Amino acid sequence: GEINLGLSKFVPGKITTMGASRTDTGVHALEQFVKVTSENPIPGDSQEALNSFLPSQIRCLELSPSTREWRPANDSMAKE
Repeated sequence: GEINLGLSKFVPGKITTMGASRTDTGVHALEQFVKVTSENPIPGDSQEALNSFLPSQIRCLELSPSTREWRPANDSMAKE
């Protein structure tokens, strides 16, 4: 939810995310892969912008394009 909220601050339109796995409330996860799908293009310099809208405990380490077929739960070790 925090990632969607952060992206919505500078990417107009509908945004959906799909995580590599699920964590319960209060559980910490490191280096999770998340697929972002948006109605509009995400600007190229978005990593810094996204991090500025996220809580300090959540950081985007990299943003890169993926194919429509890429699924984080199955393909997180082989990013395209």
